[in-house]
Amino acid sequence: MKSTKGFTFNLFGFPVHVDPFFFLLAAILGGSRADLTRMAIWIGVVFVSVLAHELGHAFIGRQYGLHPAIELYTGGGLTWWQSSRPLSHFEEFSVSLAGPAIGLVVGGMGWMLQRNIPLSESTRNLHIILLELLWINIVWSLLNLLPMLPLDGGNIMRVIVQKIRGYRDERLPLMISIGTGVIIFLAALSYGSLWGMMLCGWFTYRNYQQLQQFRIRL
Repeated sequence: MKSTKGFTFNLFGFPVHVDPFFFLLAAILGGSRADLTRMAIWIGVVFVSVLAHELGHAFIGRQYGLHPAIELYTGGGLTWWQSSRPLSHFEEFSVSLAGPAIGLVVGGMGWMLQRNIPLSESTRNLHIILLELLWINIVWSLLNLLPMLPLDGGNIMRVIVQKIRGYRDERLPLMISIGTGVIIFLAALSYGSLWGMMLCGWFTYRNYQQLQQFRIRL
């Protein structure tokens, strides 16, 4: 999975590779920021927040004997396993939930600090950082919990479906993902969110393609 572009470092024993286009994506998402300082803060907070999210997956994965590596790329963040073993339903559930859970914790810390640090000229940028932490980690974590593959919420939904049905059913989770995708796409359309429409449309299309492949095999 590792790209040849960008730079690599180790954090808490995990290899982390960062593609430079990750920062381009962050800049595009933060396009409404009016000045360079706000844009730099936004990009830095996105970097820290996505990395924290992936570290959540990585730490839990390591507890289960996996060997995680983290990739920050144009599509966001990805934790993958350099070596792995089959996971139980509970282990899969825990690994998927860990990322959004860390995001909610970081966002909550940003909210508490922002409320308790007096606003002044000297703390203005700190307040901006904390508000961006709150926005990115709370909102993105909640969206990431939607029951739509390949989001973490989609993986959690798939584990629950397979646990209830007693076998590794892939078709029903894909159907639920497609239904969720259509609803969210229409919601993004009503709010005029072009980015939401594009991202949701892409996920829904990919899930539809995978569902068609399962039907062809049958």
